[in-house]
Amino acid sequence: MGIGLVQAKVDSPDLSDLGIDSFETGYKSATTDALKGCAADLGRCFRPMQNPNIAAAITNGRFESELQEVFPDGVHTKEAQVEFLKHLVPVWAIQRDNKVANGKPWVPHEYVVHLLDMVFGASHCRLRSPRSCQHSANGELLVYVPGRLKATFADGSVAVRSDVGIGVVRLKKNADDLSTTPTENFETGFKSAITDALKGCAVIWAAASARC
Repeated sequence: MGIGLVQAKVDSPDLSDLGIDSFETGYKSATTDALKGCAADLGRCFRPMQNPNIAAAITNGRFESELQEVFPDGVHTKEAQVEFLKHLVPVWAIQRDNKVANGKPWVPHEYVVHLLDMVFGASHCRLRSPRSCQHSANGELLVYVPGRLKATFADGSVAVRSDVGIGVVRLKKNADDLSTTPTENFETGFKSAITDALKGCAVIWAAASARC
């Protein structure tokens, strides 16, 4: 999902007197952002990783060393793929931040995407359907993204899992509504919902992998 901003003038918040170039910039920014996001999911080389812990794990070969025990000599079988999906997240990939989910443990988006790439190679795809939004009681915006995650196992069998991701567009500090909310808050909220949907699908996969 790409996000761009058509910036309104301070004295004209309804966009009625903006030039065409302002709309062009906003729409093209969203298109570029979406392209970069898709490319980053396709390969880490397209965008610097935002999570230094996961970036270091990739650089140091930590993923490869753990997968080597499951896929000796790099040979992928469905049985091995299913077995690996049952593994718990390694301690080094779990993060905690008092500013995120009240300090509850969480796993970065980059970890999930990179692991999917390594376990399934090019035989998996992530599909996200359009979002929906609604305002919460305190004026913040809740974003819902129904997601579908599909993968083809080594023997050709296919598994599809679905879940709903939820993100929140936070109000600017001391603000009563979203009128002064920075663009970054919207970007964080929308993309958090996408990440949540992807992680939810992957978790269901692991729980039900034996029945795929």
